[in-house]
Amino acid sequence: MLSIRQAGEADIDLTTEFFMRLWPEHVYEELREEIAEAIEKDGVAVYLAYYNRRPAGVAECSIRREYVEGTSGGPVGYLEGIYVLPDYRRKGIAGSLLRCCENWAKARGCTEFASDCAVDNIESYDFHLGVGFSEASRIICFTKELRDEKDDKDDEGFIYVPPAFLKEQEQLEESPPPEKKATTETVKIRIEDAEEDDLEME
Repeated sequence: MLSIRQAGEADIDLTTEFFMRLWPEHVYEELREEIAEAIEKDGVAVYLAYYNRRPAGVAECSIRREYVEGTSGGPVGYLEGIYVLPDYRRKGIAGSLLRCCENWAKARGCTEFASDCAVDNIESYDFHLGVGFSEASRIICFTKELRDEKDDKDDEGFIYVPPAFLKEQEQLEESPPPEKKATTETVKIRIEDAEEDDLEME
């Protein structure tokens, strides 16, 4: 017999143990903290599945308000993770967990539901297609480490110059230099000053 309920504070450890199987690269303490925060959030729901009163699976869903690839915009229900123990697979548990997540998202005004998986995760890919998802797109993600300027010897002495300043300098270089005109009055003053200096020197 299958039963599903929403997880609460008392289920943090059990939920963490399930998701550690799904995401083994995580540190247990850090993942536990994330799950504890998720269970308390209004925009997140975690469901636990029991088969014959034994824990069998888990699913986490959320409401994403930013753009989600392949959707038409607006708040979208999102399957953050789903896992069923190997001994309980092929019993419709994952599909039932997914329906709970979809109903939760519908009740909060969502008209679309989305998810993702790694390109090489064939099992997850087949599951998504099997429960009604359709592939929206495939993307390649990139990362780059931003080094500390003190440790970057290649950029030593580099000074950032705003583009507006460079454009202004180019315009000044292209324009002809202004003509220097000396007026009669200026010349006269200079001559008089020179004569006064000569007198003082004598």
